[in-house]
Amino acid sequence: MQLSSRADYAPPLARGRARRASTASLPLRNNPWVTKIEAADLRIVCFHAAGFQPATFSSWQRRFPAGVQVAPVVLPMHGSRIGDEMPASFQRIAADLVRGCPLLFDRPVVLFGHSMGAIIAYEVACILERNGTPPRALVVSGAQSPDRREVVDHTIGLEDEQFLDVLRAYGSIDEELLSNRDFLSYYLPIARADFELCERYVWNGAPRLSCPIYTFNGVEDTHIHADGVEQWSCFTCNECTHCLFPGGHFYCDENPDRVCARLGEIIHVELVEGNDVL
Repeated sequence: MQLSSRADYAPPLARGRARRASTASLPLRNNPWVTKIEAADLRIVCFHAAGFQPATFSSWQRRFPAGVQVAPVVLPMHGSRIGDEMPASFQRIAADLVRGCPLLFDRPVVLFGHSMGAIIAYEVACILERNGTPPRALVVSGAQSPDRREVVDHTIGLEDEQFLDVLRAYGSIDEELLSNRDFLSYYLPIARADFELCERYVWNGAPRLSCPIYTFNGVEDTHIHADGVEQWSCFTCNECTHCLFPGGHFYCDENPDRVCARLGEIIHVELVEGNDVL
């Protein structure tokens, strides 16, 4: 996903209420999972798609008002963690994150994940649920439910050119880059590791979540099935709301303003209308 431009939407957080904390920046020394934590009223914890980077969400922060922090998670082998070993499963990534960066979850959180990131976000939500601190909402974008694996790309063992054909089918990477050997020597190990995790993922039958689930999808996305999206309703005891946007699998490229505006509405519904004191 490539995100740009700015939305004007600002959800009316804590209108007329005292702030619980300032929004000073709190750099985290020696914590690899995030670059900083804001002393915010709420955090949107973001997980990117396979083959992408946490910088995917770099333009989102300015689309939200003070008091809301957009916190992209830095996964192993990505961003500043290029030299870190990739864990063996999404469940291990989620457990390592929650254990390794507890400050990220010391405020109300909305979890947002796109494609691969949606499954990681779900696994994080399961851990927070078991810990008694469930997220206020789980937003799963461009992804079928965890038990629906029939559309997962089978890339383990593919030759490089075959794997590149899989990437080309998504149309998310410039062909010039896919022909650049220097870029591929850096990029292919990262993308392969991500796709392998997706292929090896097995849902462990966790209980339903207590938080609401929102599904975000592009109306022209041919990489997932509508019934697989609808199946997310079986993963919560709460409501499951389906939201459609113009575009394909990477609809966020074309609709960052709409995506962030809808997230702002979710924050308003789940926190302000829910009478939470922020």
